[in-house]
Amino acid sequence: KGFAVYDRKMDCFRNVSTGKMDVTGIAEASEEGMMLIAAGGSLRFFNREKWSWNDNGAPYQSEKFGATIMHCSGSYIWIGTSNEGLFCYSRSTGELKRISSFKVNRSIQCMISEDAEHLWIATEGEGLFLFNHHTGSSRRFQQSGNDAEGINSNYVRALNKDLYGRLWVGTVDGLNILEDGHF
Repeated sequence: KGFAVYDRKMDCFRNVSTGKMDVTGIAEASEEGMMLIAAGGSLRFFNREKWSWNDNGAPYQSEKFGATIMHCSGSYIWIGTSNEGLFCYSRSTGELKRISSFKVNRSIQCMISEDAEHLWIATEGEGLFLFNHHTGSSRRFQQSGNDAEGINSNYVRALNKDLYGRLWVGTVDGLNILEDGHF
């Protein structure tokens, strides 16, 4: 198991072994060639220029930490986990912090930026959240009985913003579209 990097000069993929770790996220951590890799319960650095692991100062290692999704937005890498909530890695300072103001008990499935301040966060069983990372506040969208104005399931799996600014929300029970503040 591991991940592969395409080598343009050789016109092939080069396999990078991670041992027996399951890779769940990859993001560019710096302009100096460092990649942040979520694998096997930890976050690790890989130097793509030197083609080597650089685990000195690895930001987080825990058997319980299971990154499910990584989303890059400006100078931040947002990391959703299966059981420890939301984290933010600053590309400029190298600091990783848990976002204590955002609490979920289930897995974060998907994230997408709304704008410079807001992040849509899809969860497995707790619905959809619009999180303001400047204030730490969030608004929750959940299935509510037969409410035609809400999402059709709390098990949200996919998010996309289209050219018209609509948010497409894929759940285990179908598709929802948020337009002008209404589903």
